[in-house]
Amino acid sequence: MGLNISKGNMYKFVTHTWNTVKGECYHNCSYCYMKRFGKLKPVRFDEKELKTDLGTGNFIFVGSSCDMWAQNIPDEWIFKTLCHCNKFEDNSYLFQTKNPYNIRRILVPNSNVCVTLETNRHYPEIMRNCPTPEQRVEQMKLIRHPLYITIEPIMNFDLY
Repeated sequence: MGLNISKGNMYKFVTHTWNTVKGECYHNCSYCYMKRFGKLKPVRFDEKELKTDLGTGNFIFVGSSCDMWAQNIPDEWIFKTLCHCNKFEDNSYLFQTKNPYNIRRILVPNSNVCVTLETNRHYPEIMRNCPTPEQRVEQMKLIRHPLYITIEPIMNFDLY
C-alpha cells in the first residue's frame, strides 16, 4: 500500500510504483508476471491510496500491477487517480497499457505513456481480452505524450 520504491529492473528511470487499481487484470495474458502471486482478487479501486503522499522529484509507474486503462476500468477510477497525480506535479509519471484507446485522455503534466506489444501477430489464446497489436499501433498514433513501446514477451514478428 502507498508509494513503493521500485525494485524491478524493467525501467531504470522509475523510482517508485503506485497502484490505485488492484486485483485481476482484465487482459488476463497468459504470461503476466502478476500470475506468480496466485489467484488475484477481483479488480477494485483502493480509495485509501488517494491519501498517499506522492512526494516530489519522483518518477512513478502508476498502475504497475494492473492495467488501469483496460476496458473494464470505470472512468471514475481513472479520473480519481489522475486528479491525485495532478496534486504532485513535480513528479514524472509512467502509465503503461495494452489499451491505448483509453490512455489518450491523460491530463497529467509530465506524463509518459508506454504501450505494450508482444508481436505484430494476434494470438488470442495468449493475449486474452487485449486489443490486437494492429489496433494498439493505430491508437498509439493518437497519443500526444512522450511514448515508449515495450516488447514483452518478445514473440515472433513478421518482418516487412
